[in-house]
Amino acid sequence: MEASDRPATWKSARGLRGATRLLFLDSMTDRRLILALGRLERAIGRVEASLEAAPRPLNHDESEVLFRLAERHRTLRAATEAAVERIDRLLGAD
Repeated sequence: MEASDRPATWKSARGLRGATRLLFLDSMTDRRLILALGRLERAIGRVEASLEAAPRPLNHDESEVLFRLAERHRTLRAATEAAVERIDRLLGAD
């Protein structure tokens, strides 16, 4: 659709909120539309707030626990890979 062919209401829509309002104008009552738009705006606000919140840095104890957990993961992974290789050899797989 060319820009000149769009209805005036479409031309005036700005961003997601404006487009959302236009999509639901014909199919919803005013009250339902207002409630739905309010929920959408609150959800967008929560998403924006979560994007702005930076994760806090780990303290020394948390960092140490994370390091030990990663080390344990590497150990278990190596043991699992060795066991799978041994099973493959026992089964005669290449």
